[in-house]
Amino acid sequence: MHPDLGARPAESIDPRLPVGSIDPAPGALTVADQLADLAARLDAGAALFADQLPATRNAVAVSGAEGSESWVRAQEEMGLLVRAREPVARVIGEATELATGQLARTGWASPADRAAVDDLLARASALDGEQARIIAGLEARISQAD
Repeated sequence: MHPDLGARPAESIDPRLPVGSIDPAPGALTVADQLADLAARLDAGAALFADQLPATRNAVAVSGAEGSESWVRAQEEMGLLVRAREPVARVIGEATELATGQLARTGWASPADRAAVDDLLARASALDGEQARIIAGLEARISQAD
């Protein structure tokens, strides 16, 4: 009988993993914890923007000529809407730092962690792009009212 030439269990271990690695120190955030926090903040940022959007759309819809009271009100609402985008931008920055900073400094990360960071960044970038398109459309409507 010939020996089995299939992969042995030890061959399935990622050789980049530190030997004898310990669990995170008490109170230290793991990548999963950080991603969960970033995802929750991304959802909160999306909700903040969505909550501000109706008031901004209404103000823009009735905006008059530049300098009019309705135009000023529309500008104020646009400012609040732009400010409501800040949480999404912060999440993008922190997720990028996690991907290029912390994970790069440690020299390795599980494929699942890297995929989760990439997924969060893709979701945040798509949301940021959508919010930018909405703002650009509203700004175009205000300038047409002149």
